[in-house]
Amino acid sequence: MYENEFLSVMLFFVASLLGTFYKIEFYSIHLFDLVAQIDLLTNVFQAITLNVRLLAIISLLGVSFIGIFSVFSFSSYMSSIYPEDVPD
Repeated sequence: MYENEFLSVMLFFVASLLGTFYKIEFYSIHLFDLVAQIDLLTNVFQAITLNVRLLAIISLLGVSFIGIFSVFSFSSYMSSIYPEDVPD
């Protein structure tokens, strides 16, 4: 148990040093500690990871709906987008 705690403290220390001297984006590693400490965020993270397949299917359905809507809307408004009386 103490080894895991020591490793996490060392990881945060290294992330702080990298954030200070290299790039500020390394400070975002500290956000993982918030997820581990707050039970509500842990539950949300578990709900997302357990339902990845369902979320992927719903995302695919949304993308296909947007694609079909785009095709029908383009075919409906094509005459106003590309008028025929435009000179060459």
